[in-house]
Amino acid sequence: MTLVLFLCVSSLAALSPSIDWCLYFRIRNVYRPECKFYDTPPSWKRSREGATKLTNMKLPTCSPLYKHCTLNEKCRDGEKRCLDMTMFRECCAPWKRECPPPKWLNFECVVEKAADWCTKDGDCAATPSRLCCPSGCGFNICL
Repeated sequence: MTLVLFLCVSSLAALSPSIDWCLYFRIRNVYRPECKFYDTPPSWKRSREGATKLTNMKLPTCSPLYKHCTLNEKCRDGEKRCLDMTMFRECCAPWKRECPPPKWLNFECVVEKAADWCTKDGDCAATPSRLCCPSGCGFNICL
């Protein structure tokens, strides 16, 4: 009797639909920092001779707003795999953070006398990137 009950419960548990939370959020395109990165399956392409070969797909370059970086073979040497916070996608970023080009910041220069927010990276300890960058409007800003 106990064995029959155990078999019934275990078979019901096997039939119940359940999914890993990280997989659920990945399917919904919701990034969760507590979930590790999932690697996408390799893409295969047919060559002219009809043979199948692996094409190594590289990730796009990150915008200046990226976080949660790890090592990965999908990025070139000197780069790390990160999450682009503007597009919520995986991307490759250089190991050393760099200031973006001022045109990427898309500032409209409307001040007559500009005052720098910072003069060196050390002045930007409270910002995510901790970088002091030129704005393109005659003053520096913290990113």
